[in-house]
Amino acid sequence: MICVSISEKDAATCLQKALKYELAEIRLDAGHFTSQEVKQIFSSHAGLVATCRPGTYNQQERIDLLLEAIRSGAAYVDIETESEASELTLIRRQAQLSGAKLIVSYHNYRETPPEEELHHIADTCARQGADVIKIACMVNNPADNARLMGLYNRNEKMIAIGMGPEGILSRIAAPLLGAEFTFAAPDEGEATAPGQLKINALKEIIHSIQKTKK
Repeated sequence: MICVSISEKDAATCLQKALKYELAEIRLDAGHFTSQEVKQIFSSHAGLVATCRPGTYNQQERIDLLLEAIRSGAAYVDIETESEASELTLIRRQAQLSGAKLIVSYHNYRETPPEEELHHIADTCARQGADVIKIACMVNNPADNARLMGLYNRNEKMIAIGMGPEGILSRIAAPLLGAEFTFAAPDEGEATAPGQLKINALKEIIHSIQKTKK
């Protein structure tokens, strides 16, 4: 499955774009959303991922918006593995109450760690209660891709993807290797991470590979 990552600054545009897709990630940190706007977005579409990276809001505001998204019907909620234990507990409990899947995520914008470290990170995410483990790392060479894609050998729900031009291969391979989903941009210039393809291009590539396999 492909999840389209949407980073619009206002609620109306977020919702307008999200309704075009089966699954969409709403990057709440891209704008300044009120609790009511978050409720409007996440109660209007059954296939949304709530994400709010640090930086735009203070920590309490950020957690409150994620909690509102879960209560309002988010299918998934994404919170970083380095978050405080108390914050992870709050998000996990609300996700369990509301039937949302918890994504515990790790991001490394410089490099892909060694294999042993990647598995240690995945183990940590699992201990933190992840329904889906997400590991996204900068890929600098083919071996980095291989280590990331090797994570799909774990018997867990996983999203392991590479960032940067060298990581595009892992984004294409992810759904073919059993990823919960992979990410795409709505269009050119709208990527929320380096190496993210636009959805139409990604669909075409995956469809071509599946046809070849048949």
